[in-house]
Amino acid sequence: MAGDELIIPGSKKKALLVLFVGIGFVVGGIFLIVKGEAWGWLVAGFFGLAIPVALWMLSANNSYLKLDRNGVEMKTFWRPMQIKWTDVDDFFVTTMYGNKMVGIRYSSTYRSMHIGRKLASAISGVEGALPNHFQSSPEEICDRLNQWRQRFGALRSNPSLLRTGSERSSTSTVIAAGPPQSTTLGGMIAAFPWRLLVLKLAALFSFCGGPLVLADSLKVHMDKNLAFVIAFLPSAALIFGVYALWRAAVRDRWDNVMVLLGALGAIALISMNVFAILELAKGPARADAGLIELGIAVGTVFAAFYGYASTKFFRLPGIAA
Repeated sequence: MAGDELIIPGSKKKALLVLFVGIGFVVGGIFLIVKGEAWGWLVAGFFGLAIPVALWMLSANNSYLKLDRNGVEMKTFWRPMQIKWTDVDDFFVTTMYGNKMVGIRYSSTYRSMHIGRKLASAISGVEGALPNHFQSSPEEICDRLNQWRQRFGALRSNPSLLRTGSERSSTSTVIAAGPPQSTTLGGMIAAFPWRLLVLKLAALFSFCGGPLVLADSLKVHMDKNLAFVIAFLPSAALIFGVYALWRAAVRDRWDNVMVLLGALGAIALISMNVFAILELAKGPARADAGLIELGIAVGTVFAAFYGYASTKFFRLPGIAA
């Protein structure tokens, strides 16, 4: 490494993919709202958050990773996030919710944001991470970060080396936008967590079965929004459970809690589907019967898959407290 500064720009292709996916789901949510489905607000609101993030990433100089003598800097919405080389033991590639990221293992002497780091570690398994929205792959970024940490971390801990190094001319390097295969459209499609996306969509669509029938029945006795929330709880629990099932190579206490909540959601979903089948059999004909039957089928298959996956999950080794 000849220079004393390296800039890795954000990936416009990844930002465009996030934008198109967000717009697509927002349009679908609006369609559901027009049809009178309350859960369309959830779909539109959740995926709508991706649109301003993608637009921000597409703006010039809004997304970058800068490495220099002091540490690494990442541009965020409010202000750049800066990490000193001496505050980090190492960087490593990790997978969170189906997405590869660069994990951060902080030094034992680093005391800042202690509670926040502990909470992040309990939820995701890592104290900190850099997202995968740059023009280099997580593996390449991780290698560069560790090289720079070893080089300049030693300088920072030894002032005499730092003075010697400062006599060199300071130069800046910017990684060009093209070459890595992982940033091509084909590489992005191959790396995209399609399985996780399908599972989350299946969990959402399962609401169209038994939970939808239950919500309609509860509307007679309570506020319709409260009825929707009650009916949607099993699907929400399954979504959180899927996150834990997807990322776990070993399981910790929070993984156990989320997977167990998902299992309770699966049991509740099956019960709601049974209730819906009985209502369809004895009740008057419904215009949305086809949608409900499809939702029952998707929800039942998804709940069965979740039950199978959760039994495998609890055979994984645990993380010592």
